[in-house]
Amino acid sequence: MIAVLAIVLVAAIALIVWLGMGSEAPPPSAPEKPKPAPVRVPVPTPHRPRPVAFEPVPVEMKPPVEHEGNETTPSGERETFDLDVEVFGGNGAAAAGATVVLLDPFAQHAGPARPAEFGRKKADENGRAKFEVVGRVLRVYAWLGNEAGASDKVRVSETRNKIAVRMSTAVLPHGRVVESGGLPFEGADVRLVAAQWYDDPFGLIVATTSAADGTFELPAVPLAALDGADPETVTIEATAKGWPRARVVVTTDTLRAGEVLVTLERGAFVRGRLVWTGGQPLAGRQVRLADGRSSVDSGDDGRFELPLPRSGGDALVLGLPLVRFRVGTDVPSRGHLFSDVNNAAKYLGRFRGDRGDIDLGDVTLSAGQPVKGVLVDVDDKPVKAGDVTLSLAGVQVAAVQTDDAGRFEIPEIGDDPHVLSAMEPPGENAWTGRRHTSVDGVRGGASDLRVVLTGALSVLVKFLAEADRSPVVVPEVTLRATATGATPKGYG
Repeated sequence: MIAVLAIVLVAAIALIVWLGMGSEAPPPSAPEKPKPAPVRVPVPTPHRPRPVAFEPVPVEMKPPVEHEGNETTPSGERETFDLDVEVFGGNGAAAAGATVVLLDPFAQHAGPARPAEFGRKKADENGRAKFEVVGRVLRVYAWLGNEAGASDKVRVSETRNKIAVRMSTAVLPHGRVVESGGLPFEGADVRLVAAQWYDDPFGLIVATTSAADGTFELPAVPLAALDGADPETVTIEATAKGWPRARVVVTTDTLRAGEVLVTLERGAFVRGRLVWTGGQPLAGRQVRLADGRSSVDSGDDGRFELPLPRSGGDALVLGLPLVRFRVGTDVPSRGHLFSDVNNAAKYLGRFRGDRGDIDLGDVTLSAGQPVKGVLVDVDDKPVKAGDVTLSLAGVQVAAVQTDDAGRFEIPEIGDDPHVLSAMEPPGENAWTGRRHTSVDGVRGGASDLRVVLTGALSVLVKFLAEADRSPVVVPEVTLRATATGATPKGYG
């Protein structure tokens, strides 16, 4: 027994000595935490999520990063995925030889015009086409003969990399692009633009280029999409450098009737040079007509030359879009941010296109100032997550959402009078829309705006006895309302 105790005692002493020697060594480092994967933000919808707060920092001027939703690897490189597309005809069989294109569903909502198509292939004998794409939101469009179809908007990812497109009976839009004198116009960019695609407000664009004789042939378009479209929401547009955009509204009947004639006309030019308050030229700023028929960018020397249609229009200079950082990452998702330069929009004026060219000389853009305020309802309660926008000459130049206290702040707004519009978030009161209001004449520097949501989306009628004002049950009643002012058609 004594021997056993001696052995245990020696072992204990040896353990203590070993631990003492080990304590002089540095403690083992904690395992490095894995870097969180980039969080994928949902595709923007009419009710936008509240922007993430961030500190402005100057960034190097580069081409605009693509719309929200692009994925990046930890090294900053864009992650790519294999996309497998299957195309089926109206009879359910594989559509071998169908043309398959990848479309940017946000192209028509971008400030500067940008191509909608970024990938094209032919389906193989099994009706399949494979693409390598970055993680982004896209729409797949396919056509073959007199059939065509499109997918919904899809965010391509590792788990969402197969898309099926089912085609149906379609019509083939075709026609000619000519100048105002009737001469054929070669090389014009021709697009069919559907402002809404079924129930999707982001719509759809398919494009082509006019031939030497001015003729064009666009991809086939499903009849079902055209038959269900609201009037004047589907157009064929043509534009070329130095020419305003021309639009022709089309329907199923006009497309079936034959070729669509699109006439390009130009009345005059508005010329000028954009400069900072210190006189330095302002390059890369968009100058456009409010109705979108004409748009150019200022050159390195700040000069621009904006073509006008004969009917003229309102011209303005738009600010650069701000960087928005995706939650959990430091990767900008769109646009540029310059913390030390003016970013305000400016109204240039209304010009006629039938009275010769206009030279504005130097156009100086002054520094923008923030617009601050609070959004409340008729009971003076703050409205959180309300949408607040600012427009200049009918063009939206800024958009934010209110915080939990109903407050909002829009940075870098110019001296011109803007229209502020506010709308409540979707909720139980939304019958066919949302309560909204507008304020005219808002300029940069306004810091104490109090915007009140007035009006109602429904009218509550109570029947009371004239004698004692007690409730009366009316078995049947007919109510008629007459619309006054600018009443949306959707209210019926």
